[in-house]
Amino acid sequence: MKRKLIIGIIAAVFTTVNIACLKSNVKANAPANMVGVTYQGHVQNIGWQGEVSNGQEAGTDGQALRVEALKLKLNNAPEGAHIEYQTHVQNIGWQGWVQDGAEAGTDGQSLRVEAIQIKLKNMPGYSIEYRAHVQNVGWQDWVSDGQEAGTDGKALRVEALEIRIVRTSDNTTVGVAYAGHVQNVGWQQAVENGQVSGTEGQALRVEALKLNLNNAPVGAHIKYQTHVQNIGWQSPVEDGIEAGTDGKSLRVEAVKIALEDMPGYSVQYRAHVENVGWQDWKSDGQEAGTDGKALRVEAIEVRIVKTKDNITPTPQPFINDDTVTPDNPTKMQPDTKSMNTDFTLSDQLNAAMGKTKTPTGTIYGYNNGKQISGDVFNSIDIDGNKTAIQLMTTDEMKADIESAYNDNNGGLYTANGNIYKVVNVYKEYSSTSGKNLDSLKAAAEKLNTQFLTSGFDSSQTFDRFYVNTDGSGTYWVDRVVAYFTNK
Repeated sequence: MKRKLIIGIIAAVFTTVNIACLKSNVKANAPANMVGVTYQGHVQNIGWQGEVSNGQEAGTDGQALRVEALKLKLNNAPEGAHIEYQTHVQNIGWQGWVQDGAEAGTDGQSLRVEAIQIKLKNMPGYSIEYRAHVQNVGWQDWVSDGQEAGTDGKALRVEALEIRIVRTSDNTTVGVAYAGHVQNVGWQQAVENGQVSGTEGQALRVEALKLNLNNAPVGAHIKYQTHVQNIGWQSPVEDGIEAGTDGKSLRVEAVKIALEDMPGYSVQYRAHVENVGWQDWKSDGQEAGTDGKALRVEAIEVRIVKTKDNITPTPQPFINDDTVTPDNPTKMQPDTKSMNTDFTLSDQLNAAMGKTKTPTGTIYGYNNGKQISGDVFNSIDIDGNKTAIQLMTTDEMKADIESAYNDNNGGLYTANGNIYKVVNVYKEYSSTSGKNLDSLKAAAEKLNTQFLTSGFDSSQTFDRFYVNTDGSGTYWVDRVVAYFTNK
């Protein structure tokens, strides 16, 4: 073992179920510059009523009068923003989408509005909420962002409506932003917190997705994977990395999403599927969409919710999950014959992750009876690399370090007049199919175990990442940690 570290010295010498968006009601007497919504209803026996806004009632309740038409518009909205809406009308069904004050429904035909859907366009950070007062039902629960309020297929009239705009992201609220790559459209603008990404009624496939957390706790991640036409389930990715494909004309057929290191939160999502429409909401690793049915996902909605009693759900396992830690050995590293280290990527990853070249100090050894010296970091780095690609175990690396004690006054090296000894050596690893730095960082960010909490000098800890490849397209990120003490 001692000879391995001496070789390292020589080399060193020569190398030197409440939505977390916490939607607060926008009051009718909101400040004049607050983003809001104004709307009016055309009511049986009354005609067009005066405009109301921000959660006030349009229509009537308790008078058994049908709403026949509606007009909606935004107040103080960002430039380029729109409000879109469509109604389900007696004897007609769903009409086309209209926007920004145009009439939805009918007037002069004595036809009831039976349901409505409303959504915002180009308004990240906001959500539209609404509810309907329905014949024989009364006030329904609030729905949002394109969901149906009212009924269809039951011949029940909408009698009144309340609509409000809520702020879902204010740089403090935990949320989610996501974007879809859509057939014939390309990458759409990112939307947030329950808004629609993709299209409805246009028969266009979603081909790829990117998701990111907003204002999440330090160390939190959003993880997701897609089931793709002719490919099946891809490996999971995280935090803005593309899932799916673009430029290959392949449909996304299903998606799974989960949160990591976000206690007290759950992620909910649903898919709009070819020939099916909007499915029920799924959560925490469940499958939204279909697999084995060759049906395209056309749109998705995603939201983060605060869980009841601050309980943290356990996500359902992902498929083809290459994430590996000592506690989750779901995919073993290949044998050393096929493992090679990409030192350029390793250096880039360590720099991106803020890793410093510690410990610092001088190590001594003998070569052919002559004393030599070198930088201790470079010597340990050689052993660390061998441990990463399984040429050494962590126990063997520790023993090799200890074998140098006789030549270094009973320790491995001297720094600031202190002699340092090794406490222990640890290793953890994960893998990714992406070679780009973002993919490698996502894999490296999983490797954050604090193996020891005391009994070592934190300023002298060796903590490095190694990017290794086995030739199969998988990139292994190995983290090797060695703790040292001068006691």
